[in-house]
Amino acid sequence: MALLTTDQVLDWVPTAEAHRHKLDDLIAWATELAEQHCDRVFVSAAQTEYHDVDDPRCKCLQLRAYPVAAVTYIKEDAQGTSPTTLVATDYTLDSARGLLYRNGAYWYEGKQAVLVSYTGGYSATTLPGGLRRALLQLCAHVLTGRGNVGVASESADGQSQTYLTYLGAVPQDVAAMLAPYRRLGAG
Repeated sequence: MALLTTDQVLDWVPTAEAHRHKLDDLIAWATELAEQHCDRVFVSAAQTEYHDVDDPRCKCLQLRAYPVAAVTYIKEDAQGTSPTTLVATDYTLDSARGLLYRNGAYWYEGKQAVLVSYTGGYSATTLPGGLRRALLQLCAHVLTGRGNVGVASESADGQSQTYLTYLGAVPQDVAAMLAPYRRLGAG
């Protein structure tokens, strides 16, 4: 399910009407780029992810898709011959930040030691306004810069250009908008 609608993009960038047939792909691309930049999943869906635990005193894991709506199961020693399925009293969930705390013990140590199945992420109706604006700005960046992606301004005679500053594949102004949504520990 898309986090933005074509009507939202058209309201943000009225000149996008000529490219209406490409807007669904553009919305998907902008969402994927923002997810990569923030090292997390934004679109609400069922998730199953393994977690490496390198620290024998680890009490906290961060999930990639949050806010978390529900945890289906958590298994420790997930790659072993007898994984242990935890019960709800074995952990505490901070659903808003996607943090799982191990109650009264440490997380099982090892590569892909913990398997978590859950539902997390935003829907179009729960998407925070700041994140919505960042996604719309990414769409606008592509639509208004077609053929000149990365050019901030150009002289009338075409002899002089000023270029945008990027953080990875994201323009710096959009990266600043995405900063509050970056996953903990994301570079």
